[in-house]
Amino acid sequence: MGKPKRTRTQHVLPFGDLSPLDFERLCFWLLCREGYVDVQHVGPRGTDQGRDLCAIKDGRRWVCQCKRVGQFGPEAVEKEINKILGCPDRERPDDILFVVTCHISTRTRARAREKARGIPCHFWALTELDERVKGHPEIVDEFFQPLGSEPDPYSTHYGFAVLDYLRAIDDLVRRENIQELSVPLAGCVEVDRRFESVEVWNFVNDWISREESTHLAVLGDYGTGKSWLCARLAKKLGDAFREAPSGRPVPLLLSFKSYRSGMELDEMISRAISRDYGLKDCDSYRIQETLRNRKTILILDGLDEMAREVGRRDALVQFTRLGVPSAARAVVTCRTHYFLSGTEQREVFNPETDVLLRGSAPNFEILHLKLFDETRLEDAIRRRVKLGDARHVMSFVRSTYNLPELCARPVLLALVCESYEALQAIKREVTSADLYESYLKAWLTRELRSGRLAIAPHEVLAFFENLAETLLRRNTLWLRGREFGKRVATFAGELGLSDGESKSLARQLATSTFLKRSGGNGWEFVHRSFQEYLYAKRFFRWECETNGEGDFSVVHVPVWQFVSQIVLREWGEEKALKWIRERVPRDREPSLCKTTLRAAAAFWLLRRGSRPASEYPLRGIMLDCVDLRHVDLSNADLTKADFNRSDLRSANLRGAILCDSVLAGADFAGADLTNADLRGADYRGACFLGTTMSGVLR
Repeated sequence: MGKPKRTRTQHVLPFGDLSPLDFERLCFWLLCREGYVDVQHVGPRGTDQGRDLCAIKDGRRWVCQCKRVGQFGPEAVEKEINKILGCPDRERPDDILFVVTCHISTRTRARAREKARGIPCHFWALTELDERVKGHPEIVDEFFQPLGSEPDPYSTHYGFAVLDYLRAIDDLVRRENIQELSVPLAGCVEVDRRFESVEVWNFVNDWISREESTHLAVLGDYGTGKSWLCARLAKKLGDAFREAPSGRPVPLLLSFKSYRSGMELDEMISRAISRDYGLKDCDSYRIQETLRNRKTILILDGLDEMAREVGRRDALVQFTRLGVPSAARAVVTCRTHYFLSGTEQREVFNPETDVLLRGSAPNFEILHLKLFDETRLEDAIRRRVKLGDARHVMSFVRSTYNLPELCARPVLLALVCESYEALQAIKREVTSADLYESYLKAWLTRELRSGRLAIAPHEVLAFFENLAETLLRRNTLWLRGREFGKRVATFAGELGLSDGESKSLARQLATSTFLKRSGGNGWEFVHRSFQEYLYAKRFFRWECETNGEGDFSVVHVPVWQFVSQIVLREWGEEKALKWIRERVPRDREPSLCKTTLRAAAAFWLLRRGSRPASEYPLRGIMLDCVDLRHVDLSNADLTKADFNRSDLRSANLRGAILCDSVLAGADFAGADLTNADLRGADYRGACFLGTTMSGVLR
């Protein structure tokens, strides 16, 4: 069996293409270079009893199981541990190490601890294995083909190494376990200003098959599956191309994370091909030729990254200036909330010729992703946890107030599946911030129990909070590997760690479950919402450390949503009363720092305060995009307040003064607005279904 082909070292090595014996040899080499001594390859003898390799480290006996598999779950780990426990007492190890070519779930780790009878169980799962092997170039050279050893038959025509690129897409899908964990999504499309429900995958397949298709926009809130949809589409199209290269298009998956203001398409392609896929050479002119000839389909993920770079309303103007050929087929994803209303969304995605760029702006078909319904929720849980646990998780979700609504987002459902035991201790309404906090604590607890955590948990969290702040202030999700290493070294130096301890810490932080390797040997958070949540935590730590003196920008909507949830956990009434008075007019504070502190105070007081809302100074308050259901705002003076896209269902707004307030997109379903004053208010796109509105001034 020949050596497997590697693309670039910033992608996970193709361990699955090694033969079982070669994979065991690779593990043998790796143990020898990772400080283990007297390493013995037991497996080939055929009587290994769960011991592919045996070794000594720090005076302790280790056995190593080498599993070249796509999945390794609780039942599999229990079977292997039973083999090891069947050894004579004198041959039983002090530690058990599993080296596996897939990701390992929390349940699998827990089952290993449960069945090992006190013997510590360690896992080098796919990400950590890849990181360790790449630390030893001689192992990479021994077991994998060198770069450029095989010519790509399509590179001349398409302008880049297509087969290497498609292997990187395969690697992305396998690394994220997308095929196994993805649940069929539901969506809707707008036809004559009315929405019709569709099955997302069927709609996308139909769009691809239509000759006249050009541009498709996929809109959805954070964590609804846009990026996974892009990856699955790229994988599907890539597999089809391999089967019939002459008649199928090549998918070109690009992320707007690579975008910088003023960038044109050729530069964006070159940057992504190099950074995200590690391909040294690309002919962007040739690539654009294949786009014009519809031999390539562009899949552009995260238009909101462009919106953050140049401003919301300018995003599609800049997209037009990218220079995507008019005949090209392009799928673009974006967060829905980057558009202030459905009207603006229609204006931006299907502009009038006299609104944006005369005669050259693209027209999009628009597909909206829906959140999970109960059927899809149950399907997603079953895909993530074993049958017995799935019943417990579903019962817990159904019986916990607000949790079914939160779990309608795939990203939050994943957190619940990983940490639902910790969540059960929460006696109040659960928020998405609670899900992230429980997940972080669950990870830190695992690290402590395994002995891998050499520093205090709060120090680890502080590191990631500072990292989140750095990246968000730069408007990026991505950090170069060299800078990441320097940050860890500085952090270790501040803690007084030795060089050896520093290297161990770097590996631990790099292989955490909420960081992942990105292109160009860089690192990024596994989902933007982790970065946003940690930034919100950093905001509260900053306020505590500085007493709110200075500036800490909070201009990103999802960060504010997390701030509004965390404040209920972090503050008391005294702190809220301190910040409720206006320090700086909102229109004079670009960073929204003091505005956010005041908004957090208002949110706390409206939800938990001891006095009626009418007694608090709420004029000009910013309370956009937050949950204010059932809140009593009767007779409150909310002049020039901002409730854009907030949830005010069943709220009491009797006699409230909302003059000149922003209510666009807010949901007032079931609310009581009797005698409220809405004169001058902007309530475009607001929902007033079942709202009591007698005596309202407008």
